Amino acid sequence: MHFATETGEGLEARALKSAPLSSRDRRKARRLFQITAAAEQLVLDGGVFDFRMDTLAEALGLAKGTLYRYFKSKDALLMHLITLREEELLLMLSNAPDAETALRSCYEAQIKDFAKTLVYQQIEEQIAASDRSVISEFKRLYEVRRARARKLIELCGDYITQCESEMSVRDFLGGSFALVHGSATLLNSSFYQRYMGERESLKRALLEQIMALPRGSKAPLVSGSDQL
Repeated sequence: MHFATETGEGLEARALKSAPLSSRDRRKARRLFQITAAAEQLVLDGGVFDFRMDTLAEALGLAKGTLYRYFKSKDALLMHLITLREEELLLMLSNAPDAETALRSCYEAQIKDFAKTLVYQQIEEQIAASDRSVISEFKRLYEVRRARARKLIELCGDYITQCESEMSVRDFLGGSFALVHGSATLLNSSFYQRYMGERESLKRALLEQIMALPRGSKAPLVSGSDQL
């Protein structure tokens, strides 16, 4: 069974290629990469309610006990997937050459992978309400999320300045969050798909709406008399 996912090509795959690991550590890293990539694919294909460690073990050809060497529970594995996604988005923001490129790439990834955006949000809310055994996993997730929030605030401020806009960072963040998560719900709806047709043009339009938010709140030009 072949799994090709965004996570599978993300942080863990890059770490596996670049880290100076021993043969034993490389085998463990490779196995971790295989587990997370397969788990993500199963969650996105079948939903979290149908996801079981037995199914994952069968898909990978592993004993279920092997999975528990890497993750203490199904919820711990799911939290790892969510944290990986946050780390990938933080990396996009940190590695871009300028604010506009950084924000565009991050928002585009969230809209493009709308199922992941929606499903991971639902999983996090479900685990937060029902499982207190993954406190350390939530702590790690929130550390990464705070780092991403700080970077987003910085980049949004730079982009607003670039657009010569009067919009506040708070309003830009709120508007972009609403559009990203609203678009994920819309794009994932089979009912609305009957009326919207193909998704790609809508994804592009939604992305451009986000990037245009500050441009709709331009700072007024100051005339010579106003300056006196």
